[in-house]
Amino acid sequence: MLDLARETGETVKVAIIGTGRMGRGFATALAPKHQVTVGSRDPKRAHQTASKTGAARGTTYAEAAADAEVVILTVPWAAMEETLSQLGELDQTVVVDVSFPYRKAEREALHKRGSSTAEQIQQRVPRARVVKGWNHVHAQHLTAPEVDGIAASVLLAGYDPQAKQTMFGPEIWGSTPWTSGP
Repeated sequence: MLDLARETGETVKVAIIGTGRMGRGFATALAPKHQVTVGSRDPKRAHQTASKTGAARGTTYAEAAADAEVVILTVPWAAMEETLSQLGELDQTVVVDVSFPYRKAEREALHKRGSSTAEQIQQRVPRARVVKGWNHVHAQHLTAPEVDGIAASVLLAGYDPQAKQTMFGPEIWGSTPWTSGP
């Protein structure tokens, strides 16, 4: 588990799950200060993405998540179930869900359940510390978090206040989020 009392400047082991725009954006933004591993269903693509973004390495989903303190899920919502099945238990790992269900049927299914993507992920990995965030932020703003000279806000939701703080404490970003959830 990530020790929130760590000194500013220490690196965090971060697994970026997915090699699309958001995955590349997170890897590029976090690699200069943290030990970032990129995971993909295609290890060759993961290696290429790691090389281009400055991440420490690229590998499979399972290997990327194995010893990570923070796992950032950047795969499409339609691929989430299959992806989660490859990540293991993620016991006490901070898991960040940046997904958005693009298909109307996916959104309607969640609405019928009275649920969110993060809640569905929490059910699949019950011992993880799930945080929802960045699903409203475009990939280009991960490395340049300003729009027209104004710092971009990031909305976080989740039931674990420490997990939310982890994502914005000095260990990762060093700024203050807008949070919701109990």
